[in-house]
Formats: sequence, C-alpha cells, structure tokens
Amino acid sequence: AAAALGLLALTPLGGRLLDAANSSRITLWADTLDLLSDTPLTGLGFEAFQMAYVSYGLLLHVGFQPHSHNLLLEIWLRQGLLGLLALAWMAATVWRLRRSPSWWRPWALASLAVIALHGVADIPLYGGRGMMLAFAIVAAVPPAGK
Repeated sequence: AAAALGLLALTPLGGRLLDAANSSRITLWADTLDLLSDTPLTGLGFEAFQMAYVSYGLLLHVGFQPHSHNLLLEIWLRQGLLGLLALAWMAATVWRLRRSPSWWRPWALASLAVIALHGVADIPLYGGRGMMLAFAIVAAVPPAGK
C-alpha cells in the first residue's frame, strides 16, 4: 500500500489521478448538498440516493452512483435531520460509557473510530449491500444455554 501511494504521489500520472479523484468527490458532495436542500428534515428514504442523484443532479436516466461517499451526508440525505440527531445521540452514549469495565470497550471504541474516519471519504458499512454478510455470523451463533 505504501509503494502504491508513493507511486501515485510521485509520478505525474498519479498526481493527475489523485486530482481527478479529489475533484470528483467534492463535486459529488456539492451535488448531495443540493439534494439535501430539497428534503432536509425528512430525507429521501433508504436506497433513494442513486436515482435522485442521477435524475435531478446529473439529468441522466441510468443510475451508477449508489451513495454519496460521506457518512454524515448519507445519513442526513436518507434519514433526514432525525437520523443525524439519532447518530449524535448514539455517539454521546458511546462517549458517556467510554469508561465501562468491559474488556470489549476499547475494541468497540476503536472500531467506531475507524468507521467514523473512513466515513469521511466512503461509506461501505452504511451504503454497501455487502454489509448484510457482516450479520451472517450472528445467525450462526447458538442461543445461550444450549
């Protein structure tokens, strides 16, 4: 990964690719903010970004962008202001319980920090359909006492 990043940063082609990726994300986020101005309180609903973005933002008829690549914008766009308030409430609860004696607490906080940092640039845990596989192991766990 370090070699790939070094090649991207040090070669002219890599610099152009990084510039293109950054400008396209900024354009996508600006278009998402435009969509938010239509329904800031209620949001668009789940799985509504793709067609709303291409229909109203890009004026196309074929969806190709499934999410906005920003966790906060995506929650606000899909669930509205109440979704953002729920996220803030969950974050405050996690922060309040940060000194819990459970030995799982540091690992849970670390995983939430990774999700929050990664959520600035992408949202695979919220917008990806592969997220359903993360809960498959829970279905395989036997009930307590059996």
